[in-house]
Order: sequence, then structure tokens, then C-alpha cells
Amino acid sequence: MNYEVVELREKVLAVLEPVRLSNLDSEVSQKIELAWHNFSEKHSEVEDKITNKPICTYSNYESDEKGKYDVEIGYEVDADSSLKQGWKKKIIPAGKYAKFVVKGNMVKEVSNFWRNVWKMDLPRKFQCDFEECQNMDMLNGEVHIYISIK
Repeated sequence: MNYEVVELREKVLAVLEPVRLSNLDSEVSQKIELAWHNFSEKHSEVEDKITNKPICTYSNYESDEKGKYDVEIGYEVDADSSLKQGWKKKIIPAGKYAKFVVKGNMVKEVSNFWRNVWKMDLPRKFQCDFEECQNMDMLNGEVHIYISIK
């Protein structure tokens, strides 16, 4: 899989409560879908969005891709934004990331992407990885995926 190494500045997100899960959990896909459903019901509550591109983060890794981690979904906002009840601020740390671009059927292609990443020899930090949706077309979408690397 092709990727480019990029240096990103810190990002501040407005996110809902995290969902704690593991890739070894048989219901991992359903739990992520539920997180997206909850986000879609409340996303209009976020004011002061920097962009309208939803971001899904994977962080607080217990160990590696086999351990538990948190999934949080939200929008990038200004650091001094005030948030409505139920929302909190999440920091995506500045640093070096491997950037991948995934296009097509979002459910199928993003799932395939992660299965392939787990097989790659990337120098992962397991700090904070995230997906930035460029559009919300589930059948012909585009998502930029950033993996934190050493």
C-alpha cells in the first residue's frame, strides 16, 4: 500500500464519549457503526467547526492492534471553542504520520485497509491514528487515514 509521510500540527476535536473496543471482539464493526450512528444524530450540535469533514480517532491503545483502544468521532474545532453538553475536546498530537488515501465503498475499503495495515511493517507509535472523511458518500467515498509513526 502506498503512503506518504507527513508532519501534522496538533488538532483539537469536539468528540462524543469514546467507545472502548478491541479488534479481537467479534462485534467490533457493529460497535464502530453504532459510534457513527450516535455521531450522525448529534453532529449538528458542534459549532465553530474548522471543516465539515468528520474525523474518527483511534487512541489510548492498550498495546498494539490486538489490544483495546478508544474510538471517538467528531469535528476539528478551534482550541478555545465552547462545547455543548455531551461533547468534549480531544487532542490529536502533532507529529509524524503515514498518510493513506482510501477510495470506494467506505465500509468495504476501510475494513480492508485496516486488515492490510496490521500486516505492514510500519514503525507505528500506537498513539493516535485517525480517519478524515473527505465526503460522506458511502458507495464512492474518499477518506484520508493517518497512522502515527516513530
